[in-house]
Amino acid sequence: MYSSENLRKGCVDRVEWLDLSFNQIKNIDRGISCFSQLKILYLHCNAITSLREVKNLAKLKELRHVTLYGNPISKAQHYRSYCIAMLPQIFKFDSIMITKKEIVSSVVVYDYFCEKKIATKHVTALQERWDERQRKRLGMKKEEKTKEKTDTQY
Repeated sequence: MYSSENLRKGCVDRVEWLDLSFNQIKNIDRGISCFSQLKILYLHCNAITSLREVKNLAKLKELRHVTLYGNPISKAQHYRSYCIAMLPQIFKFDSIMITKKEIVSSVVVYDYFCEKKIATKHVTALQERWDERQRKRLGMKKEEKTKEKTDTQY
C-alpha cells in the first residue's frame, strides 16, 4: 500500500527510479520526499485528481523525469504548463523533453498560481536550467567532434 508510513519504512537514499504506475494512487504523499536521489518517477495511469499534488514532488531536487499522463489531472487546463512550472528541476515530462518555449509559457501559469516575486525567481531558475542543459549538450557535441578529428588523423 502506498502511504508515507510504508515509504519511511522502506526508504532508501540510493533509489533513483521508482515506477508507481497503474496503482490507483489518489494523492502524492509528502513522504515521497524521502527518496532524495530519485531521478525518474512514473506515476502514470493512477487516480490523481488534484494538480496541487504535484507540489509534493518539488522537494525532489534530483528529479529529472516524471510521468503523470492517464491520471484525471492530465485533463485539466494548463496541466503540462502547471507541472513544468511546479517542477523546475525536471527535463522530461510525460516522456517528452521540455522545450524552452514550454518553460517560458509555464511562467505565465506559475505567475497565475503564485506571487509575482516568487514567479520572477522561478523564471530565472528555469532559464538557468535551460542554459545549463544547452551548455552540456554543446559541450558533448564539441567533445564528439574533437574525438572524430582525432580518430580520422590516425
